[in-house]
Amino acid sequence: MKKIIVVRHGDYDDDELNEYGRLQIQTLGAAIKSSLTGCTVDMKSSTAKRAQQSSDILAEILGIGYELFGFLWSGADSPRANKFDLVAVSKLILESEADVVILVTHLEYSEVIPTFWARKHLGGVQGFPSRETAKGEAWVIDCEKKTCKKMAPKITE
Repeated sequence: MKKIIVVRHGDYDDDELNEYGRLQIQTLGAAIKSSLTGCTVDMKSSTAKRAQQSSDILAEILGIGYELFGFLWSGADSPRANKFDLVAVSKLILESEADVVILVTHLEYSEVIPTFWARKHLGGVQGFPSRETAKGEAWVIDCEKKTCKKMAPKITE
């Protein structure tokens, strides 16, 4: 595996992406697509509606499908109520044969997965997340270069 991209879903109202959230994910999708040339991609999504809608947009832009996993839904409104399963997330990533794994998830996981992965599987990396992940942003973990960088494309309306 070359890269892991941890995406936080777009902005929403009542668990549905709003217009701005769709624009955020479209913009992020274009940025992700430009970084995937020649790579195989495997996308996994939270079962929350806002994450699935974000995944639908990304899947269309990237020309791929995705799978749903309940344990990728974190936060107080999830059926799991703030319970993290980082072992299951690691297993999900490690079982993929793709060059790039994209996880579409929520605030809590988008802030925890990058540092957890780097410490557990890469011996630490440069550019650890600052624990600030806005809706429609992503973290790109480069497993070969051992770096972690935020992907926060600017919205142009």
